[in-house]
Amino acid sequence: MNYNIKNAIIYNKNNINGSLIDAFEYFIAIYEQRKDIYLLFLNSDQTYINKLIEVFEDRYNLSDISDYKKNIIPLSSRTKLCYFKFDSVLLLDWGTIPYVQGILLSKKTIVISELYTERSEYFLNKDMYNSIYFAEMPFVYSDRNYRMKFLFHRFKEISNQKTGFWFLNSPGNKNIDKLIDELKYPKIITKTNNHKQNLFQQFDRYIYYHCGKYFDPHPRLFHECYFYGKEIEYHNDLEINDGSFYRFADLQKNGLNDRFLTKDDEIVGEFL
Repeated sequence: MNYNIKNAIIYNKNNINGSLIDAFEYFIAIYEQRKDIYLLFLNSDQTYINKLIEVFEDRYNLSDISDYKKNIIPLSSRTKLCYFKFDSVLLLDWGTIPYVQGILLSKKTIVISELYTERSEYFLNKDMYNSIYFAEMPFVYSDRNYRMKFLFHRFKEISNQKTGFWFLNSPGNKNIDKLIDELKYPKIITKTNNHKQNLFQQFDRYIYYHCGKYFDPHPRLFHECYFYGKEIEYHNDLEINDGSFYRFADLQKNGLNDRFLTKDDEIVGEFL
């Protein structure tokens, strides 16, 4: 194990979700500029990392930087962080912060706010940490207003896209089968926590139904589907102002303007 790592993105092992994809994209965006950035996964092993690499290589064109894989490292437990003294760290996902509280040693810690910044167990103590919080959403704490970016320049092109298929996403909905019956459309796939290979080839319309059971912090799929030219529907009859509400409204107003993740991004710049 190389304990001399100075710059890292740290993420606690989780299901395949948008925050994990965000972590990888910011890692690659920084890696394109400097090869001493690492992506560390807490409470994980090499088997987990190998599965993630399959997901990443299904989504992105990475052949010109294939050596990135050596910089993705599993840490079997949070206590392994005691051996590192970082210069700069980026944290994504509110679920990671409880695992680094009181144990992370970093000269500068950058956080992309997601949820629960009003709760001490999910917020870095600023008396202990030189932390900078970047936030897109108005319902979380921020030191700097920020528009999250996407690694669009590495997205793979779609070939043989299926037509007439709907991709239904209704987070937290335990009555998804009833919703599918109500839609009365035979060609529907649903979002799961498992990776779907060649996902964006499987449908041509994306439908988001808010059932009020999950407060979505900053969903990616609106902008990813827009990038691939898919039809998008958003249903939020409960008028819940979570990340899905703000992301969809922003997409309607601004499209993909200022959403491309490059070396000019503010967070990437914190590592350069």
